[in-house]
Amino acid sequence: MNVFWILAALLTTVATAFVVVPLLRRPRPPRADAHEQLNLALFERQRAELDADLAAGKLDAGQHEAAGRDLERALLHDLEPNAAAPSVATDVRRSPVVALVAMLALPAVAAGLYLVLGSPGSIARLDTLPATDAAGHAGLPSLEALAARLAERLRQTPDDAAGWAMLGRTYLALERFQPATDAFAQAYRLAPRDPDLLVGYADALASANRGELEGRPAELIEEALRLDPEHVVARWLSGLLAAHRGQYQAAIVAWNRALAQLEPNGPDAAQLRALIAAAQAQVGPPAPGATAPAPPAPAASATAVRVQVALDAGLAVGLAPDTTVFVYAKAAEGPPMPLAVQRLTVAALPAELTLDDGMALDPALKISRFSRLIVGARVSPSGQALPQPGDLEGESDPVAPGATVTVRIARVRP
Repeated sequence: MNVFWILAALLTTVATAFVVVPLLRRPRPPRADAHEQLNLALFERQRAELDADLAAGKLDAGQHEAAGRDLERALLHDLEPNAAAPSVATDVRRSPVVALVAMLALPAVAAGLYLVLGSPGSIARLDTLPATDAAGHAGLPSLEALAARLAERLRQTPDDAAGWAMLGRTYLALERFQPATDAFAQAYRLAPRDPDLLVGYADALASANRGELEGRPAELIEEALRLDPEHVVARWLSGLLAAHRGQYQAAIVAWNRALAQLEPNGPDAAQLRALIAAAQAQVGPPAPGATAPAPPAPAASATAVRVQVALDAGLAVGLAPDTTVFVYAKAAEGPPMPLAVQRLTVAALPAELTLDDGMALDPALKISRFSRLIVGARVSPSGQALPQPGDLEGESDPVAPGATVTVRIARVRP
């Protein structure tokens, strides 16, 4: 109880100072009201600091997401419709006598009112009350209340795509998946070419359907990648989609592309490496020294290209038999990413195989969609899907789908 009265006395002193000090000083000229702009600027700065901490590995993904939700919650509270903005009185004059009376009267009145109207006996029970917020934000409204306020504001301004997207993310945090889907649908109607929004919409649809990415979510992910081929989250989700389909090599390539854009020592990179390792285990590298049989080569068609791969004898010296070889087809005029990839080992060379639409790394980019292809092969001593200096490689001249082409690995990547 002593602690309570000490804190009460301190708070009463602070409150009294807010009344007394203006009575003792000259009034200042009023300032322009910029409350909302300051809140928005502060939010953007704090959000940028959180992103920087995530990139530097100071925060993991969970901490970053929780802190971001706290910032959004505080921002939504400050931007509540019809919230009163702070004002500065301009007609207060210096009055030492009034200040003295206020300084003596306010604490006495506060104590008397508490003793009459309050519940002094309840102070002892304060220690048994649960914390209202794990982050210590007991004074902020609940996320549910803030979502309701934002939804009400969007009914008044229904053309705010960013607002609908924020509402969708808030509902996702609350695990209210159907309202989240509805909110993202409204945002998509207003901004159908925003990759971040498309990925959020796909996430909401999948969450509402027990994590299923096939169907409309897959279409949204493909569209996001068409708009931004290096979108990290879209690339991550495309890898999950490929793994769900059993296309583990395509998943590995997608995740490696996303991994190249992440902080190497961060938690997201660690999670991606774990996914890549799990997919690689499904692919199953051959035992060291074993000769892996060449994959079957079905008849080439307009959706495929047949490849004969050989390694220059001079470059083969010193290579372990289980060294990874990637054979790929890409568009001669188009995106630089491969359209199809097959993984072999040096022990399997020379080899004959077929690359076709079923091996597409991205469902939106298939061999059959391009009239001219470049077929290549690369020996990767590091086993990395992304090219590295020192890799051995070779490529064909442009060919049409359905052709048979020979690729000789005869140069060292600088």
